[in-house]
Amino acid sequence: MNRKKIMERLILLFLIFLLVETVNAAQFTVSPNLSPEKAIAVIESASAGDVVLIEPGTYQFRVYLKNNGVIIKGSDPGNRPVFDYAGRDVPQWPGSISGRLSWWAWQIQGSDVTLEHLVIRNARIDSIATRSSAGIFLGPETIYKEPTPATTIPAGITLRHITINGCDDGLGGTAEDTLVENCEIFHNGSKTSKKPRHNVYLQGGSAIFRFCKIYEPIHGANLNLRTRDLRIEYSEIGAFSAASHSISLLTDKAQQTRGKSFQQTITLIGNRLSGVRNHLNQMSKFLILMNSNKYAGNRMHANLYYNTFEGVEGNAGSLIYLKYRNGTERLGAHIYNNIFMNSHTPLRLVDHHIVTGPLYDVDIRNNWWEGPNKTWKDVMADNYFGGNPLKKSAGKAIPSLGETPTYEPLGAVRKSVTDLGAYDLDKL
Repeated sequence: MNRKKIMERLILLFLIFLLVETVNAAQFTVSPNLSPEKAIAVIESASAGDVVLIEPGTYQFRVYLKNNGVIIKGSDPGNRPVFDYAGRDVPQWPGSISGRLSWWAWQIQGSDVTLEHLVIRNARIDSIATRSSAGIFLGPETIYKEPTPATTIPAGITLRHITINGCDDGLGGTAEDTLVENCEIFHNGSKTSKKPRHNVYLQGGSAIFRFCKIYEPIHGANLNLRTRDLRIEYSEIGAFSAASHSISLLTDKAQQTRGKSFQQTITLIGNRLSGVRNHLNQMSKFLILMNSNKYAGNRMHANLYYNTFEGVEGNAGSLIYLKYRNGTERLGAHIYNNIFMNSHTPLRLVDHHIVTGPLYDVDIRNNWWEGPNKTWKDVMADNYFGGNPLKKSAGKAIPSLGETPTYEPLGAVRKSVTDLGAYDLDKL
């Protein structure tokens, strides 16, 4: 058989495959007129390729998504359906599951699941002091095993145009290759619930937050992370409250094996970052990296590229605290092409540690700072100090350092990579 006929047959088989997939996929609609039991059945029975449209209205039931490849979204992006769990503990609302799995408002166990155009709020457990809820929980109950069995961790989950607020924990769990895009997560965390209680608490896996607003947790941090690899891109990370820091990277108990070398990385590029700590003393650090569980072999690294950080005038808190704990192999930070307003302290280490020693990999170059800091001169090169950071005369970025940005915060296309910080300065 000649090559042309082989290609024709392959194309035919591919078209047949697409046709079968299209025929098998279905679209369903959930409206406020359905009983909770019927609505739950429609959503949870959807299978790969199916689309479930949820009409505007208020809903009060739990959802457990275990099937792969499902798309759940609000039918009208301008009038999103609201899942409001106020008035009862989350497990007391209708749902198809019980026990520990009923603690969370939405649990996504399936892979390649997409959730879009929803509002989820007030997912709490107030009557039981040893429990807490979450607006969305990614992954299985087995995240509480160390390490979590890899076959139970879902992958390819997308959360887009979702608002989560008023919950014990906003977004939690463990998943691989999660995309959180155009979401707003705020006012989560409860002083009375059991930990966790943050806007975001991911116990492992990998994720990208892009074009998001995350701000003002009631209690805890904006992002409390135990992820292997996490990126925050073109987002706004706003003020925080009770925690002494906005973002933390802690031991990945879900995936690290004790004693084996294990790398955890967090990268922030093109974000607007706030160092404002509301209602309390000002921040002592913005980002902390710490092998909190003292696992031998742990390595942690932070990358900050083209961010604009806005602190409080007079605050002496550090940008990054590289907190050594027993078992840590390496701690590092590469900080390039950022603007740090009302900040002049890039680092903090534990007492008596030397930043140029073998435990650390730190390089701080080509950033604008409020003023110089002689303590860290050995790892700071070619930085700019004083003047007006929002003028090109205050310094130019070097695109070859780290990564170059594609967008500005919240998604505006960026044309210049020679401007420091998160903005095209010509527009300001």
